[in-house]
Amino acid sequence: MSRRTLGLAFIVLGAVVSIISLAADAFGFGWVSGVGWKQLTGSNIGIFIAIFGLWFSQGEKSVKK
Repeated sequence: MSRRTLGLAFIVLGAVVSIISLAADAFGFGWVSGVGWKQLTGSNIGIFIAIFGLWFSQGEKSVKK
């Protein structure tokens, strides 16, 4: 699997984690309505995963001599 493909997988995974975290109330998770600290933490983790995927997909370009 290439770095680009793996990076894109991380980007998609991060986006899914963020969306699920922020939409947890719509899915019926949790006891109180509104966005809480757990949802924000999950969303931040998802954003971090997506940014890592973006960085990873850029990767080191091999220089041929």
